[in-house]
Amino acid sequence: MGELDESGRLRAYVADLQSSLNAHLQTLGSRERLEIDGEWGPHTDLAFKRVCRVLGLQPQRRIRTFRLIVGATQQRTPGELDRAKADGAAYAARLRHHFATQRVPAPAPANGTLSAAIRAHGGRYAKELVREAQRSRVPLALACAIVEKETGFQNVYGHDPVRNPVKSPPGGLLAVTHANYRDYLGHRRGGLGNQGVGPMQLTSPGLQDRADVLGGCWLPGPNIRVGLEFLAGNIKRLGLRPGVVAYNGSGPAAQRYAADVLARARAWEAWLQAARNHRPRPRPQPQPRPHPPPTPGPTPRPVRKARTFRLESPMMRGPDVAAFQRLLNERFARWNIDKRIDVDGEYGSITRRAARQVAYGLGISGTELAHGITPELRTKLRAPSRRSQAEVASAVRRRGWRGRLRRQHQGRGAQAAVAYARTHVGVLESPLLTNRGALVDRWNRATGTQLGGPWCGNFVNACLMAAGFPTEPWMKLCAAIEGNARAGKGGWSWVTSPRPGDLILFTVNGAANHVGIVEAVGAGNVQTIEGNTHKDYDPGRFWEGYGVFRRHHPAGRAPIRGYARPPYGR
Repeated sequence: MGELDESGRLRAYVADLQSSLNAHLQTLGSRERLEIDGEWGPHTDLAFKRVCRVLGLQPQRRIRTFRLIVGATQQRTPGELDRAKADGAAYAARLRHHFATQRVPAPAPANGTLSAAIRAHGGRYAKELVREAQRSRVPLALACAIVEKETGFQNVYGHDPVRNPVKSPPGGLLAVTHANYRDYLGHRRGGLGNQGVGPMQLTSPGLQDRADVLGGCWLPGPNIRVGLEFLAGNIKRLGLRPGVVAYNGSGPAAQRYAADVLARARAWEAWLQAARNHRPRPRPQPQPRPHPPPTPGPTPRPVRKARTFRLESPMMRGPDVAAFQRLLNERFARWNIDKRIDVDGEYGSITRRAARQVAYGLGISGTELAHGITPELRTKLRAPSRRSQAEVASAVRRRGWRGRLRRQHQGRGAQAAVAYARTHVGVLESPLLTNRGALVDRWNRATGTQLGGPWCGNFVNACLMAAGFPTEPWMKLCAAIEGNARAGKGGWSWVTSPRPGDLILFTVNGAANHVGIVEAVGAGNVQTIEGNTHKDYDPGRFWEGYGVFRRHHPAGRAPIRGYARPPYGR
């Protein structure tokens, strides 16, 4: 079955846990849901501690605790059960009351009093600082002091080969190439966490300018966010001063760094407090001269700015959403695809999925949908003549995909997915490179998976693409497949009685770490086709390595977790 490196295995554990935490939060009445992204952030940490207390568990990040939360075979001790009945039940009641009366705080204004005070005091990135300090729960004065310290001394980490591998000599621009910048991003994504990616690199001479040219991610907001999250984690774990010391390393230099930062923070607090207390007096306005009453006429209708549709809680509603839903249905009708969505004026996951299908069929890149359905994108969907030449050419190449989508909604989607899997039984990985091969690399690229990574989810993604589904980046993560199916996102569902075309999820290393597609269901067994696996065990046959193989499993028994049913249309 699919093997994971240490980083991938940890992400899979966390993603599986996030899915189960969402289920617990839903029973407690929470209106918010965790993103199933495999990242342990402050929201995941808070939800974990809340659920542990309700279940009578110690909030220790251990495999046993994870298994108890996800409902695996692990059993709670009598002491844990007693705590759950006493303190856990009382705490659950308080949480339900809290969620029922909770108000979603309004975001701080971008040009508010504090932002103006920071700019007036010579601070940088005022808007981002106010927003990210509130989000990470770091005192704003301390955040200002950190950024002032870091940007005042350029890059305090210097040219360390791990934290800043692309060297940037002071006083001159470095000719950063695509190759070594990608290598740098690889260092960042390879499990180093937040080290060296915070505010300290915002003004790294030369490197920032060159990275921006190459399409890097050196924007103030994301970098300040990562830095303050790192700082907040240190403070929560170690306390204020030790946390600031740990933020900059260790030793006497880090102690001096902390003393300077905390002194700056006290000065910043005085400035910010003065800004909070200052209320400028309104200027007296001159009295307007009386004018004769205007001739009554029709009241002009207020001009409403076009919105960008995004998945939010509560969902976006309005006549503009209903008009967009009618547009999507019209596009499906013109393509002779027997699919219609409800025109209810609510922008939910079903409408979002239909929008992605129409955009994909019109040749529009998926990156254009990354930040929502913008008014400009809706104009292209309404008037395809507004598309670029490249998008028109891409739409021509996707005619076959539209045909597969048409067959899917004629009731042949599951058959098409299984047929694609059958034609690729016997595809093997390269004998020289693990998790590599011409087809394997193509399947991995479709979801943005790094070449050489586990590919069982990417194989079933290719099967669904053959049935008319657009590629879904989250398909590379088995826990995300299960989490989205359990949550019913985009028409997916979680079932216990399989049928051909369903995706079968397996427990590997205590979490959802392998997936295949159901080919047939027999009396007491399930026949599947799986990628990144080996043949059924047969001591009399030669070992053929890893690839796409047909497997047989006893129904309803471990390691089978359940089945994710794609929204085939019928």
